Amino acid sequence: MRLFVALAIPHEVRAVLRAAQETLADELTDADVRWQELARSHLTLRFLGDVPERGLANWRFAVDSAARGTRQFMLRTGGFGVFPGPARPAVLWLGVTGETEELGHLQAQLERALQRTGTPPSEVAFRPHLTLGRVRRIGQEGRTRMAALLSGERPVEPVSWPVDSVQLFHSQLSPKGASHVVLHESVLTPSDAAG
Repeated sequence: MRLFVALAIPHEVRAVLRAAQETLADELTDADVRWQELARSHLTLRFLGDVPERGLANWRFAVDSAARGTRQFMLRTGGFGVFPGPARPAVLWLGVTGETEELGHLQAQLERALQRTGTPPSEVAFRPHLTLGRVRRIGQEGRTRMAALLSGERPVEPVSWPVDSVQLFHSQLSPKGASHVVLHESVLTPSDAAG
């Protein structure tokens, strides 16, 4: 099973992502980009990869443990970003602002809970973002335009949304692409209310 833990995002955030994709498509005319299908958009907290189905109860428990120690919070879409950097863009994304301390707390709680189940620590530092597309090829003009977009030129209208639960997803690969199925969802509940 190919699993990951993430936050689902509401329709109004997908509308912002669509506007961001359109802005990038207008600006990066010399780039070949595979755009993220927005129906599958989410904010990844931890990618688990291909794991045996027998461990499913452990990962559900880890999601529950992380949610139990975290209060509900607000996030907001931010500006454009790129991995690994503007000189060699591979992934285009929109950043996340708002109550990012609480988001970081949730992700850290999840990481600790996963390690208690025997899951190895993540090799990738957590950098919250919403993926817009993956760059297959980009010319010099596109790199120059990307630098301008990263500096805040042509910002996308931000939107805020409440985060009140965390989900364990199963990513099912097929020739038509991946589909994401929620296997487990846990409502955020601060420790003093978990009683």
